[in-house]
Amino acid sequence: MTNALIMFIAGDLLPLSIVESEEFKNLMEKADTKYQVPSRKHLSSKLLHEKSVEIKNNLVNTLKRAESVCLTIDLWSSRQMRGFLGITGHFILDWAMKSVMICCKRFKGRHTAESIRSEYEEVVTSFEIGFKIAAIVSDNASNMVKAFSIPGFDDFKVDHESSDEEIDDVDKEIEDDQSDDLHLSDCLPKHSRCFAHTLQLVVKDGLKDCSPHLKTVITKASNIFSFVRKSIIASEILEDYKRLQAANATRWNSQLHMICSVLNVPIYI
Repeated sequence: MTNALIMFIAGDLLPLSIVESEEFKNLMEKADTKYQVPSRKHLSSKLLHEKSVEIKNNLVNTLKRAESVCLTIDLWSSRQMRGFLGITGHFILDWAMKSVMICCKRFKGRHTAESIRSEYEEVVTSFEIGFKIAAIVSDNASNMVKAFSIPGFDDFKVDHESSDEEIDDVDKEIEDDQSDDLHLSDCLPKHSRCFAHTLQLVVKDGLKDCSPHLKTVITKASNIFSFVRKSIIASEILEDYKRLQAANATRWNSQLHMICSVLNVPIYI
């Protein structure tokens, strides 16, 4: 019962204070009169930590069975301006595609390439997958791209007709350039830029050069959404219709959904 309670709280991101609720205690008593609901302090100081360790150990054992793992990695900030790092893993096991959350942790300090790679190395080492990573996918942010690029590699271009001596010289320069870098840099996996994010940048640049008429349409749709969101009367009028969709500057399709939602409102309104 306690295990189910922990998974219920963690899975639905519920506050630990729920175990102090009289209504919740009554519910648990109806389910099992002999069950003693753990205290909030016991949950936070012991039970959740033990479950976290158990889940991590199970995940490590699962990842050991995978021949290779592809990672997606992202950084973001909460509304309280706290930085977070998220890493997910994707692999094939028993002829089935598996996707797992490897970490979601606080990321303190500046989001530099060096800090990102340091956190990455700590995570993959902790989960014992440092040499199983086949590829890493991230957005196009310069710090992400730099974090998973081999230092100096792009600075040296060798012509196909170059002599062996010239190639050896370039190899030596690259090796020297990497000598002071982090210990996993010589085996960094292939880095790919997220296609969805790349498409977002393409659309964003395209909208900058689009006709004034299209810009006017997007602006008007955005103004309508802002007006409805701030007006109680307008919101009540549209209650019987599909909710207007908000546009997000980082998701091009959200602008499309916003325009479509505005067009779906009957013209007589």
